[in-house]
Amino acid sequence: MVLRLDRGLFQLGDFNDYHAILGVPVDATPEQIRRQYLQIVRRLHPDRLQGDRQQLRETSTLVLARVVNPAYNVLSQPQRYQDHCLALQAKAQQARNLQISIRAMHEAAQKLAVSAQMQQDYQALIQQLATDLYGSLSEIEDQVNRLSELNLVFLLRSPVVVESPRVSPVSTTPSLSTTVTVTEPAAATATTTADRVSGYLRRAEDYVSKQAFAQAIAELRDALRLDANDSRCHALMGSIYLQQNQLTMARVSIRRALTLDPQNAQALEAQRQLNQRDPKSAAPAAPPQGKRGLLGGWFGKNK
Repeated sequence: MVLRLDRGLFQLGDFNDYHAILGVPVDATPEQIRRQYLQIVRRLHPDRLQGDRQQLRETSTLVLARVVNPAYNVLSQPQRYQDHCLALQAKAQQARNLQISIRAMHEAAQKLAVSAQMQQDYQALIQQLATDLYGSLSEIEDQVNRLSELNLVFLLRSPVVVESPRVSPVSTTPSLSTTVTVTEPAAATATTTADRVSGYLRRAEDYVSKQAFAQAIAELRDALRLDANDSRCHALMGSIYLQQNQLTMARVSIRRALTLDPQNAQALEAQRQLNQRDPKSAAPAAPPQGKRGLLGGWFGKNK
């Protein structure tokens, strides 16, 4: 399956409209981005898709790994998010210079171009299209292209759409408290980070209890972005991969957990179970070299 994404911002050279891929507006907050990502993960679960189960499982897994996850990885990391927003503004200027025709876009984009309430209509149209985004694998291409056309029209009519405060994810500190933040002891900051990691971990454990493994993995990835050396997160991630019979991924996560904390009970139990299923896991093995080119050219573009 190759997605031909060649409308809206996608048509402006080598550029991926990650906001369109996730179905969020270009001025979305970090919490909006995260919430939409989790909804997409749920929609891509094979049990919720109609058709041949094995084929759907393979396709939905690849869509998640090759399309959705890369978009979320960019928009959920402050520096990469900031770089992408700068690229968005550059692409908007490029579109102005090229005088791209809006008349060739779908009807909703054309209406947005002349809307008197552009901001409100843009948000509503994005939400409407994103409601069932990835609900049907056969409609992904058209849905994402339409979302990108809306983004392009919005950018063309809004010279500045991304404010610098949005670069910092999930921040609830008011701007007036800057002085307090500057003088805050390092220990308090560390405690706050630990509390946030524990929150992600609790939510992940709750998802595991409901066998919502994809959502649990998403929570753990967010936690590890805050603290990449939290052995509890690596141990739980290894256990989840083990339950899904993804032994290679389980081995990597369990090994990392035990490297960080050799006495981690969950990691030790997961290692014991892994050794029973795959005896070679008992001995250290060199990590395989990464291979490139799997589903190369996923994003098909017209030249």
